[in-house]
Amino acid sequence: MENLQKAARERVKKKKEFFQFLAAYIGMCVLVVSINLITSFGEWWFIYPVLCGGIGVAIHFLRFLVFLEL
Repeated sequence: MENLQKAARERVKKKKEFFQFLAAYIGMCVLVVSINLITSFGEWWFIYPVLCGGIGVAIHFLRFLVFLEL
């Protein structure tokens, strides 16, 4: 029973970490897009940091929420 509680707490902790990471990523996206639109409207350079951050979110999602044992 104690092992189940420990595993459940660990899973909740990992979910919380993921959603904190996701919130930070969304904030970064809003900031980068805003800076891009204010400073250089015709050039869409914000795609690069958003895509790179998206890769990080995807890896974080897969590592901590899909493949729990790794």
